[in-house]
Amino acid sequence: MEEVTNYLDLGTLSGRKHRVMLGGQVSDWNEVLSGVPQGSILGPILFVLYIDDIDECINSKTLKFADDTKIYRTVYSLEAIDSLHADLHNLVLWRYIKVLSDHI
Repeated sequence: MEEVTNYLDLGTLSGRKHRVMLGGQVSDWNEVLSGVPQGSILGPILFVLYIDDIDECINSKTLKFADDTKIYRTVYSLEAIDSLHADLHNLVLWRYIKVLSDHI
């Protein structure tokens, strides 16, 4: 964890800018307010740390790998369907709380 803290303290996640080119037109430079530089070594680790608590808001099982998360459960009854539906609802709430884009 010390390596992650040192990485963040170095400012590698702040002070970044980007711009967009479309059809030969180039936008102004804008500060990047979120995210991890693409291709960074710590990107997947930071993402996993960020979503680590996702299991706490649901009763279904989860599978997490890099930026992919799946929830699943065996459904044999209406109660299990309702529980899965509640888990999906809780994931939406979790996402809004985390201000996470649609990677779920």
